[in-house]
Amino acid sequence: MDEIRTAMLVALGDPAPPTISLMLRIRHALDTERLWYLRPELMQALGWQHGEARAAAELARITAMFHHHHPT
Repeated sequence: MDEIRTAMLVALGDPAPPTISLMLRIRHALDTERLWYLRPELMQALGWQHGEARAAAELARITAMFHHHHPT
């Protein structure tokens, strides 16, 4: 779970004020299920920061990390 959390936070980078709330929810998520359901917000934040193509690539990489933790 920590590996997934770290990947999500690294992808988010230094968050701008609109994404600080997301960063905190990722940091304090209690389980992989909660991290799983934060993926759409992460996609939106990454798209805003870096564009949709890069956001989709990052999210695909992170989603693959859930393979053994959450049914996809």
